[in-house]
Amino acid sequence: MKGREEPESVQTDLQYRFPLTPSKITHSSPLYYQLDNFTFVIDTDEELIRERIIPAFSHLRHKQSLPVTFDVHIEFVQEGKRWSICFNGKALKQGLVIDELLPMLVNFVRVAYYRSFDYLISLHAAALYYNKIPLILPAASGSGKSTLSTYLMEKSFEFLSDDAIAIDKNARLRPIPLSIAIKEGSWSVLEKNGVFMTELPVHKRFDGQNVRFLIPNNIATEVLSVENAYLVFPRYVAGASTIIKSISTLEALSIIIHSRYEVQDSYDETIIRQWIGLVEKMNKYSITYSDMEDARNHLEKLMSA
Repeated sequence: MKGREEPESVQTDLQYRFPLTPSKITHSSPLYYQLDNFTFVIDTDEELIRERIIPAFSHLRHKQSLPVTFDVHIEFVQEGKRWSICFNGKALKQGLVIDELLPMLVNFVRVAYYRSFDYLISLHAAALYYNKIPLILPAASGSGKSTLSTYLMEKSFEFLSDDAIAIDKNARLRPIPLSIAIKEGSWSVLEKNGVFMTELPVHKRFDGQNVRFLIPNNIATEVLSVENAYLVFPRYVAGASTIIKSISTLEALSIIIHSRYEVQDSYDETIIRQWIGLVEKMNKYSITYSDMEDARNHLEKLMSA
């Protein structure tokens, strides 16, 4: 994922390739998880991993009888006080301290999931449903999209993803409800609005920022078409009144390029035309706000019209 908040080294890491054949289970109590039709197993008996990493995936625990067929086998290799993350037996990232593991792992799982199907495009964006209507919030780092999407989820919206979304070639928005990474600057803002995180452990993200991972509590389960979805570009401005403006397809595409996106490794003019055609069909707006409750009211009114 080519987000602006990612340094060049991380951008390279996220272009990873790992063996498609999963490794064999090596520990006594593997844990199975599911994202749509994508199943991964975290295979570890290490108590520190189970204490620091496992809780962030608890809402994705596989519901079927175990064991099941899985796509990715995840394990951790410890070397002194440093750790490596391995997918299907290949180390994707080495030399991590324990506080750096979870943010990197969440990114790897997210990318492995949307690359497991025939996706059209992945956007650096949050996404939710309101009355079964998709709301897509693309934005560069620092815009407040994760904070706003978390607040919307706590109110009346169904959560899909907070950092990257994937649209498949059938123009459907695929849920990626991994735990929400909330940066330190947003903790007090959300707590003032009734979203409490003080008990959650602090992790160190690849860009050096401290984050806490919040498990989503209102997860969307349907896969809906993005045709006629609302494509809204959020911008938090301290003290600003809430303003929603209609924007053109060209303006929307320009902001998406600035916010970052990823297409299939092999793509042609047909795919680009399909994506532009979808953007043309969406309801496109920008929203400037300082008060999240006011922003929510404006978005609900907009999407109910």
